[in-house]
Amino acid sequence: LIEWEDVLTNIGGGFNPSNNEFICPHQGTYLFMVNVGTQKGNYRTEFELHHEGNVLVAPLTQPDGGIGAASASVIIECSSGERLWVTCSDYTSCYMTGGPSTSFSGVRLAGDD
Repeated sequence: LIEWEDVLTNIGGGFNPSNNEFICPHQGTYLFMVNVGTQKGNYRTEFELHHEGNVLVAPLTQPDGGIGAASASVIIECSSGERLWVTCSDYTSCYMTGGPSTSFSGVRLAGDD
């Protein structure tokens, strides 16, 4: 599980910084985005966005000797209480940079209430 250093905004309280998970506070359509930056060097790093244990997207950085970057976004239906989190893939090492080059965002686009 990726541990996020800073929470910039948490309107609606969906992100839980104590366990690094987003818990959908309401049923609805959500947009989730993952952006990852990797350390300078020849590192291949794959990250996975999980929804209730299922991998939704897996952005991958390719080694080229420089700083790597990858991003992915997904729109899903989420029920109240369902969880999402980001991990490093089992197939690669996690050579992640901190700060603004790595982020996890979720926003509710539409819902019934």
